[in-house]
Amino acid sequence: MKKLLTYLGFGLGILIALFVVLVVLAPTALTITCTSVIQQDQQTVFDHLRSMAQFPRWSPWRVQDPEQRYTLSGTDGEIGATFSWQGVAEESVGHQTITELTGNSGLTIACVIEKPFPSNPEYRYALRAVPGGTEVTQTFSTHLGRPTNAIAVLIGPEGEIRSTNQLGLARLAQLVETGSAGAAK
Repeated sequence: MKKLLTYLGFGLGILIALFVVLVVLAPTALTITCTSVIQQDQQTVFDHLRSMAQFPRWSPWRVQDPEQRYTLSGTDGEIGATFSWQGVAEESVGHQTITELTGNSGLTIACVIEKPFPSNPEYRYALRAVPGGTEVTQTFSTHLGRPTNAIAVLIGPEGEIRSTNQLGLARLAQLVETGSAGAAK
């Protein structure tokens, strides 16, 4: 029995040491880039992207939580315009604010997520005209503190975040191209 406890203690010690090494070595930044071509002119796409009033129509999170409550503040489409939400099914709380506009070729939206897990991701959108429409490149980035960085390596949230962001771009494309992104299910 004593030998078994010694082995278990030794194994636990190794796992703790490996986790500490992972905390030190794992990246503290997470960046995910998604691109979509929307069959519409650049100004029209840009106007939809910068409109916080339009955001609920294409938001991927409203698909997951259609009863989500939201408010808008600031001048829509301008720096400082803010979309604040309180989830019902997801019990999430936060807001996102336009912090930068670059002509009709880019914008930055800073998020503050209070619940369920506090974080401050940022979304940067770059637009460029391409044959047949507008290419939209969305770059999601966030800082991962320690030990969250190690936990992120272990659970791998990139796939879920990428899938959600791609859904958002697909809904944006559908809204801009057809006038409707479909029902938030």
